[in-house]
Amino acid sequence: MAHRDPSSSTPLPTIQRYGIAVLSVAIAIGLGFFLLQHFEAKLTPFLFAVAATVWYAGTGPGVLAIVLSVLSLNYFFLHPSFSFSPISYADLVYLAFCILCALAVGWVSAVQRRVASSPTAPFGTCKPRFSAAKR
Repeated sequence: MAHRDPSSSTPLPTIQRYGIAVLSVAIAIGLGFFLLQHFEAKLTPFLFAVAATVWYAGTGPGVLAIVLSVLSLNYFFLHPSFSFSPISYADLVYLAFCILCALAVGWVSAVQRRVASSPTAPFGTCKPRFSAAKR
């Protein structure tokens, strides 16, 4: 598969965009299990999954990545594991915090993508102040 520039004018097919969301959350689940063995970091891989999804696939798949991330955190990482049983108030607050963090990461990634793909991107039109003198 060829690498696609996020600022490219040709959009990805819808199925591929939403497939990126599912794949990024699946990778985050695997990384979550790995990190849980060594650290107490459950949320970090899912934030990266949301950011990558919004950057490469857009806002709609990013929302799907947020929903899948929260469901995955609830199912795989909150006690009792491997069930959707009713959760405690502390877990509910944790999941609400996860949603807010994921929305913030998604928003920043979407703004960054929009600025990077803009024809009047501020960094793409800057000229250097100083030029190296040729000797």
